This record gives sequence, C-alpha cells and structure tokens, in this order.
Amino acid sequence: MKTVFMIVAAGLGLMASTTVASAATYGTCSKLSDTEYGIATPGQSQTADTINWTNADDGGRVTLNMKKPGCAIVTFAGDADDPNGAGMLLRVVIDDSTPCSPDSTVFVANSNAFDDRSMTFVCDNIPAGTHTVQVQFHPGSPQIVYLNGTTLTVHHN
Repeated sequence: MKTVFMIVAAGLGLMASTTVASAATYGTCSKLSDTEYGIATPGQSQTADTINWTNADDGGRVTLNMKKPGCAIVTFAGDADDPNGAGMLLRVVIDDSTPCSPDSTVFVANSNAFDDRSMTFVCDNIPAGTHTVQVQFHPGSPQIVYLNGTTLTVHHN
C-alpha cells in the first residue's frame, strides 16, 4: 500500500491523505555513458501562475542523442517558492509529450521562502536518436510559484 498526498485546489493549502493499492517499479538503466546538463542563468527566476504545465525554459531543457534505445536518469534541482501556499507540481517529459516516471510530483508545498529541492525521474523506452528532455511545473492552484537557480542533469546511453 502507498500513501498519496494531494494538494486541495481550493486555495486552502491543505494536504489530504488517501491510501491506494499500488506497487513499486524496479528496473535497470545500464551503460549510462553520456551526461547532458542545463544550468539556469544566475539570478533568473521563472514563474508560473496557471494550473497549465509551464516549461522551465532557463536551464530546464536539454537535447540528447540516444545511441541506442534505452532509458535516461533525470535529476532536477533548484530553489522553489510558493509564497501563497499553492504548492508546486513538477514533471519531466520527453519530446514535449511523454512523461517520465513519476509522471508528476509535489516539488514544494506551503513554503514561504526559496528552499532547495531535488527530484530524480526515470525516462524509459526512449528510442535511438535525438530527443529533448523538458522540465515542466505549475502551481496547485492559480497562484504564482517561482523556480530559481536550477540545474538539470540527464544521464543516458
């Protein structure tokens, strides 16, 4: 059993908890010989204020060339703030459409200052060839959220 936390979108900043049946996923991502990275412009904040996915453009997108079909391990780190208690959801997509795992996560909740955060994603079944890896984020409710000082690192074959 796994406990899932969800942000209530009524702007209350409350957390609700529910228990759902699920199983962890395990696997191997072998021979990760290449690393691509993106680092945000120092002092450059990125914002989102709608519940639509927003691209983290400054340091949140890299292009990779998969030598053969395989997977990628993606780590995104940075300072995040949700001054109005909206929370911030984060995800990584391949080629602007295919979500990596987990398909989204709560990156920050009920923060009143920029806090350092980090999350690792697994992107599997990527075909050989050139692909983009894009970080996307949005608030849990229509309030402004901020990303600052971000780094995106992608290990792949």
